[in-house]
Amino acid sequence: MLTLAQDLRYALRTLSKAPAFTIAALLILSIGIGATTAIFSVVNAVVLRPVPYPHSDRLALIWETDLRHGVKREGPSAPNFLDWKEQSRSFEDMTLLEVGTGVLTGEGEPEQLPGLRVSTNFLSMLGARTVLGRGFTEADGTGDKRQALAVLTNGFWKRRFSSDPGVIGKTINLNSEPYTVIGVLSPEFWQPVQVDVIVPWPIGELRAKSRTNHDFGVIARRKPEVTFAQAQAELSAVARRIDDSTPGLAGWDVTVVPLHQALTEYIRPALLLLLGAVGFLLLLACVNVASLLLSRVTARRKEIAIRAALGARRGRLIRQILSESLLLALGGGTLGLLLATWGVTLLGSILPATLPLPDAGAEIVRPDLTIDSRVLIFAILISTVTALIFGIIPAFRAATAGVNDSLKDGARASSSSRARRRVWTYLVTGEIGLACVLLTGAGVAMKSFVNLQRVNPGFVPDRVLTFQMRLPTDNRYRNAREQAEFYRRVLENAARIPGAESAGLVDVLPLGQQNDREYFTIENRPLAQGQRLVADFRRVSASYFQTMRIPLIAGRLLSDRDVRDTPLVVVIDETLARQYWPKQDPLGKRLNIWGEPRQIVGIVGAVRHYGLDRQAEPTIYGPYLQMPKDRMALAIRTAADPRGTVNAVKQAVWSVDKDQPIFQIRGMSDYMALADTAPRLSMVLLTVFAAVSVFLAALGIYGVVSYGVNERTREFGLRVALGAAPEQLRSLVLRQGLGTASAGLAAGLAGAAVLTPLVGTFFYGVTPLDPTVIATVAAILLAVALFANYVPARRATRIDPMEALRHD
Repeated sequence: MLTLAQDLRYALRTLSKAPAFTIAALLILSIGIGATTAIFSVVNAVVLRPVPYPHSDRLALIWETDLRHGVKREGPSAPNFLDWKEQSRSFEDMTLLEVGTGVLTGEGEPEQLPGLRVSTNFLSMLGARTVLGRGFTEADGTGDKRQALAVLTNGFWKRRFSSDPGVIGKTINLNSEPYTVIGVLSPEFWQPVQVDVIVPWPIGELRAKSRTNHDFGVIARRKPEVTFAQAQAELSAVARRIDDSTPGLAGWDVTVVPLHQALTEYIRPALLLLLGAVGFLLLLACVNVASLLLSRVTARRKEIAIRAALGARRGRLIRQILSESLLLALGGGTLGLLLATWGVTLLGSILPATLPLPDAGAEIVRPDLTIDSRVLIFAILISTVTALIFGIIPAFRAATAGVNDSLKDGARASSSSRARRRVWTYLVTGEIGLACVLLTGAGVAMKSFVNLQRVNPGFVPDRVLTFQMRLPTDNRYRNAREQAEFYRRVLENAARIPGAESAGLVDVLPLGQQNDREYFTIENRPLAQGQRLVADFRRVSASYFQTMRIPLIAGRLLSDRDVRDTPLVVVIDETLARQYWPKQDPLGKRLNIWGEPRQIVGIVGAVRHYGLDRQAEPTIYGPYLQMPKDRMALAIRTAADPRGTVNAVKQAVWSVDKDQPIFQIRGMSDYMALADTAPRLSMVLLTVFAAVSVFLAALGIYGVVSYGVNERTREFGLRVALGAAPEQLRSLVLRQGLGTASAGLAAGLAGAAVLTPLVGTFFYGVTPLDPTVIATVAAILLAVALFANYVPARRATRIDPMEALRHD
């Protein structure tokens, strides 16, 4: 320990005497360690950190599936949930939830609250605690009628009730019905979906619901001795028994997905890709600092040789150099941690607050991004490992240098000097190779993202603002006629808003993470045994297609005259027309939906509802006036910035019903951005990493070549004295430098050829080794290498032969 302390003190003194070297090394290391730590912080928060529930490793989400018709994840019905809970033996507990909204009135401006209606074991199963009042008990879910009880989330309690402890026992009006507040959740309880208020489901009402209504979500906790595969097999057997007694569910199955896996699967591939990329950046920083340290050790070779001649052992010399490496790494790690703190904040602003839940028509709340103890331990470990990586080569070179060669004049021409140059050549080759891999990845990600932006989504999102509305149907708007009348009047008012070009209604917005599918048959076309046809179904107003700029292909669009008392009609998209009438005209044909024949009157363009990287699904559009729904979205296209219409839209709604709020106000451009969150994040950060890597590679090349020119001063002086022209010296340096760069480029392309196919499925419309990307990467790196070699090469032509011959 005393020896280590002496080495560290000596290393600190020597580093303080070389401020330029120390500052450069610290900056390079802080960039590499900081970027790596920042990305690891996000990976830790989103991918590695367990979900904050008791026994979270045993929690699972359970969906129903109908893979024959493309249904991968559909919420089960309440009766199916109850059967699963009663008949399965693989789970300790199982809870049901329904995501919805409620209209809060009587407390200022009406507000649409995101909420959950849950089985009474929901809060206790997930370990929720209250800071005020209580949660639900089993008695709160008995009987056939809903008990008007509510538990508030902590954030909503603080925002709406100013943290008033007297809220317990207070009555609030939700959907024009009084609910008694019985509890306020603790701020530590994390909700996977956005929610302000939670109310209970009565078991009797759940049993009375239809088995074919896929309305709910289910979370279950398996027993410790049971695997997820075993639980899946048991529930599949239960599902088959249900299918046998329910014709509408024939062929449906169950999928059990670990909760943590389901919540992170959308963003996980992008984050792991970025973690791998930033690892390359850190390695590049290590190689860069190793080059600097090797140059510094070379400059100190006489000092090291004298110490060796005086009896210093090889191990002590290695420890001395590694002590400098450790100090640099710890200093760079400290600066990197500060940089990572800023980077995590920046990444938190880039990542949206919610992330899609793939194939489930839902969004989940992104966990908070924080630097916790795991990140701190990672930063310490990565700093220590970094010290070993960039310090080991200079340390061994210093310890193995010949004492006689180092002490005598002309040592630079020795075999030891040539060996050092070979090591520098390898380091430069490695820098170029690492930069090439990162630059290739960034180029492929950038071209993939550009390809995504060129995809026609089937509508024009610019200047379109959307508003969600949900009518309270507990004691108002109970029948279809009332719902249709409300939306008709709102649409008329919205169309008259100054600056509005058009306004339309739809129950499911494109790229909005919700969905509605319906089974149908084609008139006079019998189905094979067990065959069922399914398509996406949208309720829309006649003006919706104009508002979204969805083109008419054939026939006519829906009309305001298509009401309940007129013949039932639908419009289909070109995907459905091509799939079921490949060589025929579907206009005039009839589809049977819910047992009613509906005539096809038009064909419109296809819309990519599930993402720009996925093909459009067959879709049927029906007039909302013939089949209204309690929840609809209003879309308004304006001549200028649509954000200025928010207050006008509120007034348009309140003039029809003063207690009806609007919520989830988003532009269609926001939905587009949410749909490409993962590729956008990958493209931006890979481009940043690639730019930094090119800069570091340029610095490394310049530093090594400059030092090499200085090492060969006497050689170049002799060449000039013997008649070598300046152009010959410049050509010699450039030729050697570009040769090294070309070798690094070849190694990098070989590495990219191995690595990029592993993540090729993440990119859209581009091959792993795209010729355009490869040509661009080669041109950039060769240009950088040429510039970094040119300045030292030019300096070599200005060497004075007399001074060079006296150079030591």
